[in-house]
Amino acid sequence: MTTTRIITATKANASQKLGLKLNHQHNGAYLVKAIEAGILHGSGLQPGQEVLAINGTAVKGLDADTVLTLLTSAVGQITIQVMEQQPASPPVQRSCGIHCALGKTLAQMGSEQYRSVPRMLQDAGVSEQKWKRVLDAFAKDLVPALNDALAMDAVFYSEMERYVGAQMEKGYIGWGQESQHERKVYMMTQQSAIQRDNVAMVANNVLAKANALLNMHGIMAQLDFKKRSLPQFSRKQQVLNMALIPYGITFTQI
Repeated sequence: MTTTRIITATKANASQKLGLKLNHQHNGAYLVKAIEAGILHGSGLQPGQEVLAINGTAVKGLDADTVLTLLTSAVGQITIQVMEQQPASPPVQRSCGIHCALGKTLAQMGSEQYRSVPRMLQDAGVSEQKWKRVLDAFAKDLVPALNDALAMDAVFYSEMERYVGAQMEKGYIGWGQESQHERKVYMMTQQSAIQRDNVAMVANNVLAKANALLNMHGIMAQLDFKKRSLPQFSRKQQVLNMALIPYGITFTQI
């Protein structure tokens, strides 16, 4: 099954690049060869589509010089009509992920093992340079915030376990009872919650950066979260003791 589409773009001046490369076929047709840096990059044009008309002028049968002139001399709004083959059934959505529990993978993302572009992203045209920028956004922005949150959780656990254990040995409190230690418990739990809120804020900013780089390739990045609970030392702590820790990234073809 075939279908036609209209692609539009605005060209400010004649010297501005469209980024469109065409192949002239023996039957006089022109097929999209590649989409490079230019105003048509990310417009939806794909290699293999047949260009039917440029600004209303049918191009099939025209010589290559004439078609080139149509592309380079046009200024203002440009319309390109293309024909593409449609699959008989909708394409299956593909995804790939980088996963490891409790953010360990995120903390390692600067290492060489993650420098190669995943196959699905390669197929979508994501370059190594762009992939490095995506990795750097996670490794340089999110990882420090995540490490701070995990470190705060570790301090909370060790401090409160030691403190509560000592109080229990003295017979001052029973496990989970509200008592003189509750103020310290609540304060430290709030500090942990603030750190986790900061992780969530940074994560949203990082995802926005990653998707700004990947959306033009039809790829969407999203963080996967693992639910994690801190040890409970007080009834007041119940409202704050659950955390969502990012532990990996999923890239989905959209």
